[in-house]
Amino acid sequence: MQHPQHMIIFVVMVLSAAITAFYMLRLVYLTFAGDPRDKEKYEHAHESPWVMTVPLSVLAVFSVGTIWWGWFEHLVAKPELASFASGFAGAAETHEAAHGAASAHLMALGLSILAAGLGILLATVTYYWKKISAEAWGRRLKAVYKLLWNKYYFDELYGATVIKGTLLTSRIASAFDLSVIDGIVNGTAKATAGFSFAEGWFDLRIVDGLVNLVGRIVEFFSSRLREIQTGKVQSYILIALAGVVLLFIVQLF
Repeated sequence: MQHPQHMIIFVVMVLSAAITAFYMLRLVYLTFAGDPRDKEKYEHAHESPWVMTVPLSVLAVFSVGTIWWGWFEHLVAKPELASFASGFAGAAETHEAAHGAASAHLMALGLSILAAGLGILLATVTYYWKKISAEAWGRRLKAVYKLLWNKYYFDELYGATVIKGTLLTSRIASAFDLSVIDGIVNGTAKATAGFSFAEGWFDLRIVDGLVNLVGRIVEFFSSRLREIQTGKVQSYILIALAGVVLLFIVQLF
């Protein structure tokens, strides 16, 4: 054997065939063999409606026919190991490769049938003939039974790692979003509102205040100067004389 370490794959597959045959026969015996555990449910049991029975019957016919008649395998080209070796070796090596492939197929077939048969036999002895007590072995191998019953605690491990990790990540992301992201957004909004209020106050009180003050001053003096503009010549002459007198007094002192 060129790669003996690859035998572990074959051993695992053979054991899988034995375990599959065992638990499938266990399922059949616990479901259809022996006395019913619940008489009331057993008495009210009935056949499924035709919408469920017909598809299952069609699938059963094709499942059995595919294996029993062997017609499906003729539709698919089945490669031979010898064909892969022919391009790299001579005729003698090709024959040896074909012989080795045939021997490997026969060994795999025989061991698979043997493993499946042992699984079926063990399930029959345990759950149909009741020669072996599954409950007693469960008590003897309590740790193994508990491990298998809890499915290797995969659900608990998954919940403690993936689910709780996801929830923790979600809570952290939510807290970061509420505290940091929303804090920045809300802080920016408050700062903008405060700046807008200050800008509005400055515009109303200072800018508009100065403009309005200049307007009031202009309005005040214009209203006073308007009183001088009477349109009477005598008033203008009197004002001019008063101005001359005022200039004379200033010049004199």
